[in-house]
Amino acid sequence: MECGASLKTAPCGACGAANRPDARFCSQCGQKMGE
Repeated sequence: MECGASLKTAPCGACGAANRPDARFCSQCGQKMGE
């Protein structure tokens, strides 16, 4: 988790969509989270 990141959402590295921090894949584009 990066500094200053919200605990409620985790932005997708590929499309920037907000996802749950524990999501394995982006709900918008399906990219694997944490890449």
